[in-house]
Parts: sequence; C-alpha cells; structure tokens
Amino acid sequence: MAWRLLVYGDLCRGQIGHFLLRAAPFIGIATTEPEYRIRRDNEGSVELEPFGSEPITGELYEVTAEQLRQIDAWEDADFRRRIVVLDDGSLADAYMIP
Repeated sequence: MAWRLLVYGDLCRGQIGHFLLRAAPFIGIATTEPEYRIRRDNEGSVELEPFGSEPITGELYEVTAEQLRQIDAWEDADFRRRIVVLDDGSLADAYMIP
C-alpha cells in the first residue's frame, strides 16, 4: 500500500531531510485547502499548524509504509503526521505540530 505525503520544509528537494524520499516517486507540487498556517521560528524551522486560514504549497510524494516509518523516526518529537485536504479535494499526509 502507498500513501501520499505532502512535504513543505526539510523533506523537500535540496533540503537536509530529502534523503528519506530519494526512492519515493514525486507526484508534483500540491497546495492545501486554506485551513492551515506556517510558523517559522528564530532558527529557521518551518512548522505546519492546523486551524489557520492559509493554503500551503509543497511537494507531493508517493511513499511506502517503510518510508513513513523512517520519516516518523526522523521527524522531531513535536511533529505528528496528520491528514490534510488538498485544494483538489483529495487527501494526503503531512507532518504538523499538534
């Protein structure tokens, strides 16, 4: 079984965590419904938060259960994988702060 994962920060192409997605098929650029918001901290970290009013654009990948397990372990303990609604009405997983 495959999952769709929307990434918007360290997991994007050219970023430090992208090595975790090197074998994952790139589906394309995708944008969420305007239900979230991005928060940036002083160290440059980018965090997706629920309950906002912004559409978030990121890279969409098809990932396996094993890839998700590896990314779950790599992501900071403050991040949780949640389902997001894309602007075409489809669903994808994304990492966000609870």
